[in-house]
Amino acid sequence: MMVEVAVAAENQLGEGVIWSPQLSRVLWADIPGKSMWSFDPATNSHTKTDLGERLSAVVMLSRSKMLVAFASGLAFVDWRRVSGPKSQKSSLICRQPA
Repeated sequence: MMVEVAVAAENQLGEGVIWSPQLSRVLWADIPGKSMWSFDPATNSHTKTDLGERLSAVVMLSRSKMLVAFASGLAFVDWRRVSGPKSQKSSLICRQPA
């Protein structure tokens, strides 16, 4: 069996890998890198989106809406807003206890 690298991401700590059937992409987080990555196997392309905060998990809720676990709490994130050149996250819906 031969293994082939799809994305040479060189993440500090890449975790939380999920397949999004809504986007037809693989998504994962680079936790200390404070970024979300995606890979589209149909086009063999990938993107890195800096989110400015450590994140650990992503759950797709619809084609554009995600629930993301950040270090400071949970937030809804619109994929269309984070997949562009300037990323933005929504307000936190649940804060991490102090």
